[in-house]
Amino acid sequence: MKKVLFIVPHEDDEIFIGGAMLVNLVRSGNYDVYVFIATNGDYYPFENKIRIKESLNALSVIGIKPDRIIFGGYGDCWRGKHIYNSESMEEKVSEGGFYATYVENDLYKEWHYMRFGEHQNYTRQGYLEDIMDLIESLRPEVIICVDMDAHRDHRCLSLLTEEAIGLILKSDILYCPVVLKKYAYQGVLFGKNDFFIVPHRPTVNDGNITSNPYLRWDQRIRYKVPDDCNTFLLKNNFMYKLICMYKSQDMWTRSDRFINSDIVFWQRNTRNAALHAEIMASSGDVVWLNDFKLLDTEDVMQPACGYARKCWRPEKNDNERVIKIKFRKIQTVDRINFYFNNLAESEIENARIIFYDICQNVIDEINFSVYKKGMFVESIGCNNICDVKSIEIFFEKIKGQIGLGEIEVLNEQEDIPFQEFLFDEDKKEKTGFLLNIIQRIDEMFFKIKKYKYNHFKDGYRERRQKYDRSLRR
Repeated sequence: MKKVLFIVPHEDDEIFIGGAMLVNLVRSGNYDVYVFIATNGDYYPFENKIRIKESLNALSVIGIKPDRIIFGGYGDCWRGKHIYNSESMEEKVSEGGFYATYVENDLYKEWHYMRFGEHQNYTRQGYLEDIMDLIESLRPEVIICVDMDAHRDHRCLSLLTEEAIGLILKSDILYCPVVLKKYAYQGVLFGKNDFFIVPHRPTVNDGNITSNPYLRWDQRIRYKVPDDCNTFLLKNNFMYKLICMYKSQDMWTRSDRFINSDIVFWQRNTRNAALHAEIMASSGDVVWLNDFKLLDTEDVMQPACGYARKCWRPEKNDNERVIKIKFRKIQTVDRINFYFNNLAESEIENARIIFYDICQNVIDEINFSVYKKGMFVESIGCNNICDVKSIEIFFEKIKGQIGLGEIEVLNEQEDIPFQEFLFDEDKKEKTGFLLNIIQRIDEMFFKIKKYKYNHFKDGYRERRQKYDRSLRR
C-alpha cells in the first residue's frame, strides 16, 4: 500500500486541504493514510483540548486509524516575530503562552515526544527538524501539504515543509515523493458560495485563488469527490456532517463555499536535476535557485509578503550575469523552468542556455527572450538534449532588474498521482426545475441556521470574547 501523508496547519484544515480526497483514499483501501496536524489550534489556549478532540472524532468517522493521526504540538500564531522569520535557535512563545511542544490528550503525545521522549522547545530549527524527521521516518510516496494561504501559520507550514523536502531531496537522491499542494482558503473558505446552484459547480477561479503566483490555474489537477460529498441537500452531505463536528469553530457556516463537485491540487516536481547539482553565479546568492521553495518571504505575517527580496538577483554592476549548473551525473534535458521574479519593467531581450558534455564541449545552445514583469514561470523546451554534464545560462541583454526564485531542470514528466480519482470532465450533473426548487428551500434553511448562530449566544464565541477583553486590560 502506498503511504500518503497530509501535512496541515490547524485542526479542521484537514477537511479543507484533504476533504473528499481523504474520503477517496480511505474508502479505496489501497492507501495507508497519515495526517499530521502541525499546531494545537491554541490561539485561545483553553481550546487546545477541544480542537484536538474534534479532529480525532472527524478523522475517525472518515476512517483514519488512530495511530495514523500525528500532532506536531506547535503553537497557533506567535508573540512578536513569527517563528518562521525568527532566528534559527531563538526560543519562541506562542500566542497562547506556550514554550514547547505538547498535546493535552491522554492517548496522544506530539511527534517529537514520541520520537525522543522529551518536548521540543519552540524554535524555527526545531520545527523544521520535526517536519524533516516526520517525512524521513515515514517516507511517504505522496505528500499533500497546504500552500501559501492568507493565514500566517499556513504560509509558515507551506514554506517549512518545502524547505524540509528540499533538504531531504538533496541528501537522498533515491527518494522522490510526489508532492501536491493545496489551499485551505483560496477557492475553499474564500471560494464562491455556490453550493445551492444546480448543477453543482466545480471549484472556480475567482481571480484570487492562486495566492502563490507561480501556481497557474490551468495547471491544476482536478479530482472527483464521492457521491455522498456531492449531494443536492446540504444536510445529507458527508463533508457538511464532518465540518459540523468541529463545534468550537464556525466553519460550517461556509459550507456552501468549500463543498464543490471537484477538489483541486497543484503538483510540484521532485525530479528536478538542479536539486542535486552544484550551482554558481557571477554574482548574487545562488541558494534560492535550487532549494525547492519557489518563493520566500521576510515576514509571513504581512498581507504583502515581500516575495521580491527572497530570490537570486545579479548585482547591478554585474555585466556577465551568468549562472553555471554542474550536475553530479550525465543528464538528458527535456525542459527548463525558470521561476522569474522580475522587478518593475524588467525585460530580458537576449538570454542563452549553453549545454556542455563531460569534456566541456558544446552540445547545443538555446536563445530566448522574456518581456514580462512580476512573478511568472518561463518554460523552455529543450527537446531531450542528451549527455549533458553542465549548463551555463547567460542573461546578456536586459532592462531593469531580474530575479529567479527557482530553476527546474527536467528530463521527464512526473506521473499524476491517484489516476483512479481524476475528475471526469464528461460526467453530466443532474439538473431540472424541481431540483432548483429543492435547492432554494435547502438554502433558506441554511441561512436561517446561520442567522440563529450569528444572533444568539454561543458558548465558544463568548468565551473567546471574554479572553480577548482580559488581554486588553
